[in-house]
Amino acid sequence: MLLSVLFQGLSAGGFLGRVGGVDWRQLHEIFAVVAVLCSLAATIFAMVRRRRDLAGPSAVVLVLLIIQTGLGEAISKGGQHALVIVHVPIALLIMGMGVYLSVVGRAVSRA
Repeated sequence: MLLSVLFQGLSAGGFLGRVGGVDWRQLHEIFAVVAVLCSLAATIFAMVRRRRDLAGPSAVVLVLLIIQTGLGEAISKGGQHALVIVHVPIALLIMGMGVYLSVVGRAVSRA
């Protein structure tokens, strides 16, 4: 999940920096779907494994990603560019939560 979020940042940088040769916006949309699906899988996995320490935060990330995807659609297809003010901080929060989940998941698996 964290890797798909990292690719979100990469693709955002590509189209914000007007880097040519690739349709960065389309890649950004694709990575958004991948991030949501990975987060859904991680949430289900945490719930099935009864990992309360991961299930709650994973569900929060899933909800944030769904909100983020809706904001992205409103920005790119609805022309509501002022929503970037909310879109970018939520992206940073998602990245932070992804790092947290990676650290907690790894720490418990080592114990």
